[in-house]
Amino acid sequence: MTQAAARVPAVTGLIMERDKPHPGNGYYELHGQPKTAVMWWLAQIEAAVNSDWTPYLPAR
Repeated sequence: MTQAAARVPAVTGLIMERDKPHPGNGYYELHGQPKTAVMWWLAQIEAAVNSDWTPYLPAR
């Protein structure tokens, strides 16, 4: 299932190279966004941080 199909934020936007303050190559393209979609990326980060991920975690 894709991120869009699951209707969850693009959480991989939290992963960045140490010396670059932006997501790696292919991030925007993977999500159908232009490379200039910085505000979209920031919104995805905020949504990812504020999301309830417990439904996607294994039961204890």
